[in-house]
Amino acid sequence: MSAPDVPGALHGYSVQALKRAVKQPKDMHPLIALEELRRRQAPGFLGTVRQQLASAEDATLRASCAALLGAEKSLANRAALVAALQDASPDVVRRAAEALGRIGEADDLAALRAMRTRKPVVRRSIDAAKTLLSYALGETRGLLPAPAAEDLLTLGRAQSAAIRVTTVGTDGFGPSFSTGLPGIQATANACLIDCQRWRFLLVFNRRVFTRQAAVLAGRPCVLGALLRSETATGRFVHYASVLSRPQPGEPLQLSVMRPDGEVLYHGELSPGDWQFRVRALNSRHVLPVAFTGTLDIDRQTLTASRAEVALRKAGKQPPPKRPTPLLTRID
Repeated sequence: MSAPDVPGALHGYSVQALKRAVKQPKDMHPLIALEELRRRQAPGFLGTVRQQLASAEDATLRASCAALLGAEKSLANRAALVAALQDASPDVVRRAAEALGRIGEADDLAALRAMRTRKPVVRRSIDAAKTLLSYALGETRGLLPAPAAEDLLTLGRAQSAAIRVTTVGTDGFGPSFSTGLPGIQATANACLIDCQRWRFLLVFNRRVFTRQAAVLAGRPCVLGALLRSETATGRFVHYASVLSRPQPGEPLQLSVMRPDGEVLYHGELSPGDWQFRVRALNSRHVLPVAFTGTLDIDRQTLTASRAEVALRKAGKQPPPKRPTPLLTRID
């Protein structure tokens, strides 16, 4: 949740004028003022956001403030977000939970586990945040199970089109690139995925690789982040997290999960030769793609030997059993 870009339109406003606009909106929406303050990295910006999260009358503004705080890792942000879990607005609670999933620590995981709600949409966000934190902290509790074979999409070559996967440097995306990547520090390289009219960027977690590749086979982790290009602006924004779970004597399990708990893709990664296979869930809400290839530990990127998107499903595959995305309840 963020305001649209207004390039150059706010250059005449001082930082103080923008802060006043947040509290007493007249000439602009508070979200536009907040985005401009963030763009300028204005002193006291995060304090202004935390204040609005705690006191703004508009629930939409409070929810947006929670999302902004989730993009900036700070102890003060975590405390403010834990307090926002008690907000009267379900949307604020959802955004606060999702933000804690991005930047939280063990204490925040305990706070999320203590949450109780009967609203399914809030429950999903809380469950997703607990899942993401469990992987980030390397815990063995609250991890995603592998989907059943019938829940995975089968692609027939006759109904598929090739996807182009290339290696790009992340330094070309500017200093703000790492903002909004939950649970990871971006590697120097990333994979640009051109998929018909969609463009994605797969970024890996530098912290995993610098602790030696054995970490991948030894503990759950947030292996990387999947970003998607916005149609209007062309910017890449966080879309889903890539979660890795070791299986003794078996390939690592990979899950690609949205912040709201929707599981998009499932894969396996062999720690012996670093060969991987990723398939889409059989859901009408998921882009039907399939990948196989090799994870390059030294270059911290991957090479795809097969990358395809389905133009239509294989004729014999039944439709998905679920009318909604696959959501995993984490207790």
